[in-house]
Amino acid sequence: MGIPKLFGLVDKEPALFYKPIKLHDTLIVIDGNCISCWLYRTSCSNTVFNGEYSEFEKCAQKFFCILKECNIFPIVILDGAHEARKLKTIKGRLCDKILRNQKIKTIDFRGDVFIPIHLIEVFKTTMIDMEIFYCQSFLEADVDATKAAQSLNCPLLSCDSDFYLDDVDYIPFTTLDLQLLRLDQENGSLQSQYCVQGKLFDRTTFFNNYGGLARLEFLPLFSFLLGNDYSETELCEAFFSRLSGQKSSLKLEQKIRTLCRWLHNFQSPEIAMNDFLKEIPQKLRQRMKNEILRCLEEKNSKLSSYLVQYILQSLNSMEIGQSCTLFICARLCHCWKPRLGNMHNSNSQ
Repeated sequence: MGIPKLFGLVDKEPALFYKPIKLHDTLIVIDGNCISCWLYRTSCSNTVFNGEYSEFEKCAQKFFCILKECNIFPIVILDGAHEARKLKTIKGRLCDKILRNQKIKTIDFRGDVFIPIHLIEVFKTTMIDMEIFYCQSFLEADVDATKAAQSLNCPLLSCDSDFYLDDVDYIPFTTLDLQLLRLDQENGSLQSQYCVQGKLFDRTTFFNNYGGLARLEFLPLFSFLLGNDYSETELCEAFFSRLSGQKSSLKLEQKIRTLCRWLHNFQSPEIAMNDFLKEIPQKLRQRMKNEILRCLEEKNSKLSSYLVQYILQSLNSMEIGQSCTLFICARLCHCWKPRLGNMHNSNSQ
């Protein structure tokens, strides 16, 4: 899922691109499908026989209990149906999975984690039993998760590299240390005695390291051109070759630097899109334009989706404890800070 190799690039400089944080007394939006897979990975030492549901259930229960100890109220959002525009990508991933399955060795197994088909159903049952708030998107949950975290001014927990390029406070699950730490109780406003440590992605520092991104509204176009699940890899590679003057494929950091430099020439993502479309064959141009415009509308729209409106209404009507009700009504939390600055070029005027 997400943009290939972006996780690896960010993890090369963790001290630069991440800010350490302590999580407690807050709401948190959770990418349910992604986190359930990672919990399954951590719960099972050998997944080759599939269906280690009991161990997974215990791991999920422990995860939510730790959040409860820290007075962290999770809002879990699950994927819905697949989008027609993404079927080519999904088909390719399923073919890769079949090829990997053919190489299974049941003795001394080392390799990929095989996710069982009923994992989400077990995850739902666990959340129902523990009274965890969750809901399901009509389609993929990425946009709804981002909008929910923005509306509630709270972090988003996932392990999808797409969120690196969204305007949201993103905490990769792999940076979360689930060991409880006792808090200093000098501040009497704290409800929890414990916290967990994690790392918040610093998007401003990341982009400034590659030349700067002038405006947040460029993020969806940036993600599309960099190779998200909805873009055409071959067409984007040809575009980068034209910008760089190189025939060979660029490394990811070269692409990011090239895009940052190119986008500084435009006042809006729509104008930049039109320049990109000049490089696209005429017969594909309208389809690519529609795809980019849809990405821009989804990510840059100030309107909340129906699901986000449902989440806000549901939380405001629930009795979930005095501290969390305070966060929902006021849309603030004791430990959480606003997103880390605005996008800008550190060298610009």
